[in-house]
Amino acid sequence: MTDTEVLQKHPLIQEFASVHNDPELYQIIEKTNPTLKMLVDVASEIMGDYQ
Repeated sequence: MTDTEVLQKHPLIQEFASVHNDPELYQIIEKTNPTLKMLVDVASEIMGDYQ
């Protein structure tokens, strides 16, 4: 199992990545918390969801 596969199974990574499914929440995070936005974006990349 690769590191990426291990991370994809981690609940926290899954939660952060799921923020992209809620555009309103993502927009709020984008405007107010750049660090949290970075974590969401990285989690989405790990999950293969980043656009």
